[in-house]
This record gives sequence, structure tokens and C-alpha cells, in this order.
Amino acid sequence: GSDSSDIYEIIAVTEGVVFPANSAAAGTELWISRGTEATTAVLADINPGSDSSGPTELVFQPSSGKVFFSAYEGTNGAELWSCDLAGNAALIKDLTPGSDSSSIRNLTLLNGSVLMMSVDADLGGSEPGYEPFVSTGVVGNLSLLTDLNPGSGSSNPANFTFFNGAYYFTADNDAFGTEIFKTDLTSAGTTVLQDIVSGGSS
Repeated sequence: GSDSSDIYEIIAVTEGVVFPANSAAAGTELWISRGTEATTAVLADINPGSDSSGPTELVFQPSSGKVFFSAYEGTNGAELWSCDLAGNAALIKDLTPGSDSSSIRNLTLLNGSVLMMSVDADLGGSEPGYEPFVSTGVVGNLSLLTDLNPGSGSSNPANFTFFNGAYYFTADNDAFGTEIFKTDLTSAGTTVLQDIVSGGSS
């Protein structure tokens, strides 16, 4: 018919392509296509029935054969999820407890297995704003790397990149402004690479 399925992302996986699409039966959920109409179907109905989970920030991790994404399940709010190509979906971690949501941006796969992202979450009463989070993709493994802009202000990390054993990204804090940061995935090992424009105005 003339109605739209409202596809807004599409990624390649080992068996085809995965994308969010809207249908009357399932709402907006993850779909997979292996290249034919007959092999195009809902991969996982995370928010069961016609309600939508609205998956976004899709990333495929070849080493595990899983897609990672942010989705709203209804009970736990929007959080980080994984789904294998057989449709087995799992919540990685309920960062913001209960039905409230965490906001995930710039989800990026680095060095084959590391997931880095910018997340705004309520960590049990602590709300650091958008800060860098790290996950290996294993259920339960998702944590704040460091609060670069201490308190509720956001450092808005982006442009996550891996090179020669180290991870790089841009972030903004009061001391340096927006600059490049380097990390070994520990809080102590996260530092500004260079304050190119001195002070907090860059």
C-alpha cells in the first residue's frame, strides 16, 4: 500500500541487512532481510505487540554476530540492547533504573569488540549528563568511563576512533573546551591529547 514503514537506519550484517521498520502488527521494531521478499521479516519484537521499541544507533559486532542498539522495551525504558541474527534479544544493562530511559548517542564499534558511546543516564541518583560509556557487549558490561565535565554538565563525547592500541574521541569540558581525548579505557588513563586552543573556549 501507500503507507510508509518509516525506515530510518540500515546496516549490513553477515547474513544481509538489519533495519528498524514500522508495521501494524509489531510497531517499530528490528527487521532483517537476507536479500529477498521471502527472507525479510521482523528480527525481534522487543516491545511486544503493536507497541514500538523504536531501535536506534544500530551497530553490528562481527565477533559476536550481534547487533547493538538503543531500544525502549516498556518496562525498563530506553537502554542498550543486543540481538543475534536468530532474533535472540537481550538487555545489556538498565542504566537508569525502572521505566525511565537512558539516552544513547554515537554508539560506535571499535577494535572489533569495544563499544563506545555517549550516554545520559541517572546512575542511581547521580546524573552526569552526556559522558563516555564503554561496553564489551556482554550482558551486564556497560559503565561510565569517566565524568569529563563533572556534575550534571555534559562533555558530549563524539567521533570515537581507535588507532594503534588507543581510543580517541572529542569531548567538551570547562578546563579545555572541545578537544581530542585519548584513553586506554580506564578513568585514570583518560586524558586530553592536547589543549590546541588554550583554556576552556575551544
